[in-house]
Amino acid sequence: MEATAPEQSSAPSANGRAGITDGEVREQVTRIVESDDFRVPPRSKKFLQYVVEEVLAGRGDRLKAYSIGIEVFGRDPSFDAQHDPVVRTEAARLRSALERFYLLEGANDALVISIPKGGYVPHFDRSEHADGSERPFGDASHLPDARFSWWQNWAAGIGALIVLAAAAIWIVTGTWKASRELSEAPAAVAQTPAAGAAAGVGHMSLLPLIRVRPFQNLGGTPEDQNYATGMAAEIVQKLVKFPDLSVIFDTVPATESAAVTGPRGARNFYVTGSTQIAGNKIRVLARLTDEAGVVLWSGGYDKDLNVQNLISAQDDIADNVALSIGQPYKLAYGQTAVGSGLMPEDIDAYNCTMSYYTYRQAIDPAHLARLQACLEKTLEKFPDYATAWALLAIVYRDRDLFHKGDPEGRDQLLPLALNAAQKAVALDPENVRALQALMLTSFLNQNVAAGKAVAERALQLNPNDMELVGEYGTRLALAGDFERGDAMVRRAIDYNPANANFYRIQLAVTAFFRHDLKAAEELIDTVDPSNSGITMICAAAIYAEAGREEDAKRMRDAFLKLGTHQMVEIDHEFDKRNLRTEDRVSLLKGYLKAGLPVPETVLKKYGVQAL
Repeated sequence: MEATAPEQSSAPSANGRAGITDGEVREQVTRIVESDDFRVPPRSKKFLQYVVEEVLAGRGDRLKAYSIGIEVFGRDPSFDAQHDPVVRTEAARLRSALERFYLLEGANDALVISIPKGGYVPHFDRSEHADGSERPFGDASHLPDARFSWWQNWAAGIGALIVLAAAAIWIVTGTWKASRELSEAPAAVAQTPAAGAAAGVGHMSLLPLIRVRPFQNLGGTPEDQNYATGMAAEIVQKLVKFPDLSVIFDTVPATESAAVTGPRGARNFYVTGSTQIAGNKIRVLARLTDEAGVVLWSGGYDKDLNVQNLISAQDDIADNVALSIGQPYKLAYGQTAVGSGLMPEDIDAYNCTMSYYTYRQAIDPAHLARLQACLEKTLEKFPDYATAWALLAIVYRDRDLFHKGDPEGRDQLLPLALNAAQKAVALDPENVRALQALMLTSFLNQNVAAGKAVAERALQLNPNDMELVGEYGTRLALAGDFERGDAMVRRAIDYNPANANFYRIQLAVTAFFRHDLKAAEELIDTVDPSNSGITMICAAAIYAEAGREEDAKRMRDAFLKLGTHQMVEIDHEFDKRNLRTEDRVSLLKGYLKAGLPVPETVLKKYGVQAL
């Protein structure tokens, strides 16, 4: 994290300095904030506009962290800049974004706006190329030296020309990570960064792996637990928007995962914290540690219990974690706020969103109806809340999965899920969770081509979102793309062991489809079927084919006790998973051996003889 330095108390005047007028400055600010290469959230743009206008108005000497915190970030008069690092964090992001802009679209601009470290007062300078001559791509000679102080950390002996060439390659490919992927990926997959990532290319070993653990609930009510769980889950959602960080929601107990290192040497970092509610106040504590337990950053937030303050705490924690990790790893350019899905400032809507995360930690079908009702109510009040539409789509999907009533009552669940996902993406086209929901519901509605297209788009936004990678890999494998699908699922298990049970089910089934019965047995033995009827009947088929009659009977009886209609609708279940005909036949034969009641019409359709 950037060290605090004395703030500057004076500012250069735009008027009269090298002939720069206020109009030129304002025009340049507009050009910057509207540029696609200025990749920052709205509050960073507001930050830049505010400090520039203060200087133009002759109030540069008043630009302190306190005034910026109140005027830009809406902090109340009790704001303490020493304990709430939002201004320092956003200033670091803004400096980095300005550097990027002047390397790309602004490379030949006549006016350079910078915010030197040590304060928040912007400087305005004429470029050496203000006469209109083009500067060679990658030449940063017109920028103040302080902007590229991080180059001093590169190995001695690397000349400036090499650095500039590397910077050009870095920009052309997206990030240094993407160029690494393209150089290491096999020819068959080295077409895009997303393709290389999805195929399990080893570039991930170069990225820091951040494990965000559920925050400790120091309160006593269910709502308190929602805040604790939701705080960590929302931090994950904010961190996964940084393409050069690999992030997981590590719900594995600390005693089991503390010694886990990332695949192929990825370095682990841990985000932990707690929440406590007292009256109308909430206190949030968070810290970032490395594998040795060294605290790299910590922060405390005492907030009024309202949505704006809760979201600001999440933003600040995520930003500080990303900056603390990102600076040593040269990841400053990776700070791209993708898919905000802005949460409305309503405490009921916030509680509903947080309760979704609590549900997903330990999926209990009993909570689905209540969760669906609260999300639908939230969207009645806030129909433009993209993330809520995405979560509702997944809830509809889960209700279809666990449905126990009349089969006809399910008919609208998947169409509703697809509709909700489409609304989410329409509202926020770069919201990765919305794209994931649309990918999933497209596959379930048998539109495989659309599902693949959406998933590839989401992977381009962030190839390191392990929830997306695991879900997409599962859909690909079930549809017959075993090699790529299984590779993605195994990668998701490596980086997110908390979801290993779900992923191992898929791996067991695809091993069964490949007629690798030994691997299917070994995998299904590690699975907890819980309330999943589909898992139970798949396990029954595997055990029956392996000659493990008692285990097959145990799974069959457990499935029949659930009282679901999934066997009655088994062909529809096959359709939703886009199974190949030969794989359907393999399962049907296994079901028969396990003694499951397979409809005769289905057996006849696929030419399978009853035993």
